[in-house]
Amino acid sequence: MQKIKNIKSDSNSDIAHGKEVLAQEIKGLQALADSLGDEFVRAVELLAGIKGRVIVTGMGKSGHVARKIAARGR
Repeated sequence: MQKIKNIKSDSNSDIAHGKEVLAQEIKGLQALADSLGDEFVRAVELLAGIKGRVIVTGMGKSGHVARKIAARGR
């Protein structure tokens, strides 16, 4: 069995790295928000107007989202 060495971290660089990661995520979410348009509205309207069942599926994160969507419709 291989022994794992203790990794020392510098809290200042850890905080800086965390802030950098969050800044990138914010940029990505802003780009996604900016891209929402008529197609999104149309998709929401179509789903809201369905009079039967909608099957949602996914694996991993999309599976979690699918379960939340399914739970909301109950």
